Amino acid sequence: HIGGGLLLAAILGPWASFVVMASVLCLQCLFFADGGLLALGCNTFNLGFWPAFAGLPLYRKIAGDSSTPWRLALAAAAAVLVSLELGALSVVFETLLSGRSELPFSRFGAVMLGIQLPIALVEGLISAAVIQFVARMMPAASLRATSSRTPALAALMGCALFIGMVAAWFASSHPDGL
Repeated sequence: HIGGGLLLAAILGPWASFVVMASVLCLQCLFFADGGLLALGCNTFNLGFWPAFAGLPLYRKIAGDSSTPWRLALAAAAAVLVSLELGALSVVFETLLSGRSELPFSRFGAVMLGIQLPIALVEGLISAAVIQFVARMMPAASLRATSSRTPALAALMGCALFIGMVAAWFASSHPDGL
């Protein structure tokens, strides 16, 4: 995921990035069988919601009005790290709520967050480099784009209705272990 949710949020704003991430995850699910339709809601929440609505405010808080490369890099790395760890923690909660976990919360959480931490660190560094590159190439964008909520919500509602009413008919009767 290379912190894609945060990169999109920094460039497009939170609502548009959430819709784009939902679309990407939907395409991965339908064309590459990545996660499956039954996991699409959780995947969208874990990889779309946290970066857009928790990571982006953190990114903006750390970056502030400054556009110094080091501050942007620190803001991006920290926001990706927090977003991905929150997503991993959400996986723990979602799995426990599904009743499919054989591990207790504390053990499952420690394993999941521990495994995700080095991945999040690397993704944070890569995202920091991409943010710096975009800031140099598109200084007018200032990585603080905003968007209207209405089109994003309408698109999200349309996707949810399509998945629930049409795409669900094509769900596999033998879902993968993830």
